Amino acid sequence: MDKRTSIQKVHPLNTSWIIWYHNSNDKNWDIESYKSILEINTIEDFLVLVNSWDKCLPKVTQGMYFFMRKFKKNDIIYPRWEDKYNKNGGYWSFKVTDRNSEKTWINLCKILIGEVISISNPMNINGISISPKKNFCIIKIWNNNSEECETSLLSDELKSFLDINEVKYSSHNKNIKRDRDKIEKHKKRTKRGYLTKF
Repeated sequence: MDKRTSIQKVHPLNTSWIIWYHNSNDKNWDIESYKSILEINTIEDFLVLVNSWDKCLPKVTQGMYFFMRKFKKNDIIYPRWEDKYNKNGGYWSFKVTDRNSEKTWINLCKILIGEVISISNPMNINGISISPKKNFCIIKIWNNNSEECETSLLSDELKSFLDINEVKYSSHNKNIKRDRDKIEKHKKRTKRGYLTKF
């Protein structure tokens, strides 16, 4: 009998990924407000995450989660529009009921780490996210090039659990500009209101 210690075989992924959490009630969107939960390098890492989710983490209907690509040790895609890898891209968004959100999220995570969300250009996909709303969640697929925004670029595998016909695409740069414009308008209103008091 071979008494040598058997080495458990692991199945490395083509890309490493990081799962991030953001409290949906937190109005601070600085990078420090995002919590890195786990780095996923193997299929086994992913199974640990899935099997321990309900025991260790808030449900997907109770917090914001981001599953983002990692290139190298210090080359991370942060889950923000302004990130250097995200700013020229955007996201496809889908509406999912609370009842189906957890199953849909896990299915999408599987397809993400399998690099088959976009068959034609897998490296165009930076990650995915889920955000809770009232009675539903918004799931987003993030990419790094807003010119590659056609729904036809998405894998047919998504059709089994996402409504492709209801998908919307948004550019990160347009969202960044819209938010900046809102802030400027707010500042002007505040300034005018302040001046009229005197």
